[in-house]
Amino acid sequence: MKRFNALLVVFSCLLSGLALANSSIDLEATMKKMKFEISQAYKTESKDEFKSHITSFSQLLQQAKAYSFPPERKDVSMEGLNKVSAVVEKITLEMDDKPLPELKAHLRDIDDLRKEYHKKNKPSFWETFFS
Repeated sequence: MKRFNALLVVFSCLLSGLALANSSIDLEATMKKMKFEISQAYKTESKDEFKSHITSFSQLLQQAKAYSFPPERKDVSMEGLNKVSAVVEKITLEMDDKPLPELKAHLRDIDDLRKEYHKKNKPSFWETFFS
């Protein structure tokens, strides 16, 4: 059983490595940077710093959108990224008018979308095994 689990892990890593090799964008690194920018935006008490983190996040979001997603995951991935873009646009439009706590509330929407679309894009065991 341990051998099977080890083989499954190796096989999954190989598949994900092949998928990343097809694109010049390191999606995993980009997503980690996006998560970092959001966490920093949550922590800041300065509206200027918040704006800086949202700007960086927005740039990373555009990079993620340029990724060559596999055809079977492209539609749902782009749908999720577009929904996140809409939230970022809303934050940007409200930046000058709303207080920081209200702007930070939108970050929860981004986090909820992240969770939702990561679940939708996570391949099942059978997809991974038989792909």
